[in-house]
Amino acid sequence: MSGRLLLIPLALVVTAAMALVITWTDGARLKAEMTQATSPPTAAPAGQPAAVAAGGELQAEIDGVLAAHPITFTPDTAELTPEGENTVGQIRDLLAKAPASATFEVGGHVAKTPGDEESGLELSRQRAEAVAALLGLGDRISAKGYGDTRPKAGGGDDRRVEIMVK
Repeated sequence: MSGRLLLIPLALVVTAAMALVITWTDGARLKAEMTQATSPPTAAPAGQPAAVAAGGELQAEIDGVLAAHPITFTPDTAELTPEGENTVGQIRDLLAKAPASATFEVGGHVAKTPGDEESGLELSRQRAEAVAALLGLGDRISAKGYGDTRPKAGGGDDRRVEIMVK
């Protein structure tokens, strides 16, 4: 019986020690997140218009969405998959927050294949145009097909759509 009584204080000490370790290791991260969430937006660097700084933040948000959820198509077509349409919807929501003066380019890319370069350029252009049409920004958005002329830096899938803030 006395052995069981000894386990209770020991369990309390171990639990308290674990709580301290968690607080020490996660405390800095939590503090940084809370500071970031409550801090006012930062001003544009000196000599840089606020619209340019906002464009950089918007570009980072767009890139983040595309990295997590690439725009995908039915193979060898310009028809978006349901997942691709969802991603375009997320991007459309982001672009709705952009200043009215902002313009965008949708760039379509395909993987290098043996054979006809023209068909790759055409497919990439069609895909870029399909995305641009769904984004619905009229003359504020352009579409360009790059074919396989711009491989993705650092490797990875060259089949992609990029959206750039101009």
